[in-house]
Amino acid sequence: MHRVPAHMQGRNLTYDMWLKKEKETHAKRLANTRSHVVSRGMNKAPERPKVLLSNPKKKMQKEERLDAVEAENARLLRRMTKVMEAGPRFTVLRRSKVFISNAKKRRDDAVAISKKNAIILDRINRTKAYYNRDDWAKDRARNEHILKHMGLYEYTPPPVKSAEDFFEQAEAEQA
Repeated sequence: MHRVPAHMQGRNLTYDMWLKKEKETHAKRLANTRSHVVSRGMNKAPERPKVLLSNPKKKMQKEERLDAVEAENARLLRRMTKVMEAGPRFTVLRRSKVFISNAKKRRDDAVAISKKNAIILDRINRTKAYYNRDDWAKDRARNEHILKHMGLYEYTPPPVKSAEDFFEQAEAEQA
């Protein structure tokens, strides 16, 4: 606030009235002010990409795990039923066959993994892309506009290298 000259200090009623009016005007202006960001409607949280809203790989793995658990439960149920129906004569456990090499099992596992990978690759290739570079560019421009107006100091974006600069740098590193 400005300094009052010496001759206006004291019990000057005109000055007191003027000062009160200025304070009220200032309070009204403060009450009606809005942020530049809010006035442009940019005070919302950024949108999450659609790809993050659903996780198909996690769902698929969960379903596979549940299928494996169900299969194991069914196998155990069959064995328990067989033991219960047979009575006490089959309660002695049989010795399982001992295999010296597990090469066949490992080969079968590798084939199964290859099939699953082929299925996943086919699914990935058939999936439509969720991203759009134009949306990214608009979002970046909007964020830079907000950054220019929200800070105490002016925002300067980082320098963007062109493709030529990138190739020149790669050639210099190879030499």
